[in-house]
Amino acid sequence: MATGSLFGLALFTFTAIWAADIQPLNLKAGLWETTLTVQTSGVPPMPPEVLAKLTPEQRAKIEAKAKAAAGEGPKTTVKRSCLEERDVNKPFTLVLGGDERGCKQTVVSSSATKREIRVECSNNSVKGNGTIQMEAITPGDLKVASQWSTTDGSRTMKMTSTATAKWLGPICELHD
Repeated sequence: MATGSLFGLALFTFTAIWAADIQPLNLKAGLWETTLTVQTSGVPPMPPEVLAKLTPEQRAKIEAKAKAAAGEGPKTTVKRSCLEERDVNKPFTLVLGGDERGCKQTVVSSSATKREIRVECSNNSVKGNGTIQMEAITPGDLKVASQWSTTDGSRTMKMTSTATAKWLGPICELHD
């Protein structure tokens, strides 16, 4: 499973996939800016085969790093992305590792302004689940909230995130 910050970034990497029962969100095509805030707590779970290869010192270092990161509080990132015209009328789903990570997403509810998605992942001994709520306040204003938990039975990491996405204009010019 990915760490909280990587999961948070992946959470907002959208891909358009056509599905007849999912309504597209009412959003404008063009350049968007997303402000993502992620808060994590706990220690990332690890498969037994990974734990077996770590020394006690390495395990302690990983746990200390996770606790320090959680103690720093929420982390905020800002990213620009392009929503192309050809994708506006396609419903969005999330890229979360897909089948190779054992992830399954279920759309709980879907309308032109709101979407709720339930996510369940299982990769051998590591399991995770969460929910994502998306709301298109206007065609140029999107809010997203998520809650996530992942565990191996002895270590559990929790993550919450919020995001606001604002439409900046019809022309997509991304600069790194």
